[in-house]
Amino acid sequence: MVHVLLIILVYILGPALILVWAVKRYRSGVKPDVTEVVAVVLAIVLISLLIYSYSSTVTDDDRGEIQQIVDTLVERYPFPTKAKFKDQVAVFGDAEGRNLVIKVYGVIDTIEQEKIVAIVQKLRRQWDSKPIIVKFFQEEIWEQGLDGSRMPARHKEHLIHKYQAE
Repeated sequence: MVHVLLIILVYILGPALILVWAVKRYRSGVKPDVTEVVAVVLAIVLISLLIYSYSSTVTDDDRGEIQQIVDTLVERYPFPTKAKFKDQVAVFGDAEGRNLVIKVYGVIDTIEQEKIVAIVQKLRRQWDSKPIIVKFFQEEIWEQGLDGSRMPARHKEHLIHKYQAE
């Protein structure tokens, strides 16, 4: 709770008060000093930083939207590759800050990739969503730990193509 109050004071209330104070002084005919200009610029930067940081948040709506887009994509295109260790096709969706990302595994042919991207572009227009990035990978790579647990090794996967549906 204290953290939230501190953020409100530092990023919203403080800069707003500084801007109001500076405007009133300027309207009364007092030219600002260098320190006052620095305070006003700092206030504008803090408010801009707050707006920028909240513009890239991922909501539950974004997660639900990408899942619906992936489900519809799977219905409309017969994907050839099954996911490793899961009973589904190798297509996964993820909501990131300013984009929705779809990862497709096993579709290597560029003509087939363009068909998938065309479907995604139609879905993006239909859902009016954030920009969608479609990444095509050769195959899923998993690593097995000493205790027998399996984890995806996304850093070792080979990216074939990357398209953006706007």
